[in-house]
Amino acid sequence: MFLWALCYGFSARILYNLSFHLSSWQSRPYPPIRRFAAIISRTARSEVARTVPELLAWLHAHGYEVIVDPETAKYSNGEEEVARSQCLAPFDLVVC
Repeated sequence: MFLWALCYGFSARILYNLSFHLSSWQSRPYPPIRRFAAIISRTARSEVARTVPELLAWLHAHGYEVIVDPETAKYSNGEEEVARSQCLAPFDLVVC
């Protein structure tokens, strides 16, 4: 890169002189990373009623936006409900 800079009339000082302090740049808050999870439950399972609320609490505590299928929606607190056939988006986590 240095040779390219000299050939085109750029000085190395301009290329490598940062106009900001690295410590101030690192202290800036980053925008939150949006992570998505889907929960798809088997029908007529007694464990679902107990597990889903705990799982939703954990996912929300760790910054996940959650969608659920119609079977899981019965045990959630108003999470976005999507039909299984419409779950086409790429998710960071899928719990079945």
